[in-house]
Amino acid sequence: MQRLLSKIFRKVVEIIYLCYNGIMVKQTTKKPRKKLYFVEVETTGQTYKAKAETIEDALAKINLTWEQIKLKGIVRVKYGKQFCEKLYQVVPLRRIFINETVRSIQSNFLHLLLTEKAAPNE
Repeated sequence: MQRLLSKIFRKVVEIIYLCYNGIMVKQTTKKPRKKLYFVEVETTGQTYKAKAETIEDALAKINLTWEQIKLKGIVRVKYGKQFCEKLYQVVPLRRIFINETVRSIQSNFLHLLLTEKAAPNE
């Protein structure tokens, strides 16, 4: 019985020593969270939402075809605490979902609008 207790005691002392020296301490590093763009398209009474690392990717993820767009729509973009929205007529809104080049141009425009709104008024 005494041998068993002495073995347990030695093991506990060894574990404490290893923990004290930082050998057994498990260090966890948190990955930095990537900020995502939240894009919302509201048209014909329905709301379509998507999130991605860029505005262009978020617009591409939205499950909306140009044929479903019958009326003008609002595109809202949120990035952290920044927020902007833009009203599009039917033809420009359709072009965003038809042509990748137009989508890229409009995503850059929305990004500029978003950063401009975040800047303090001078």
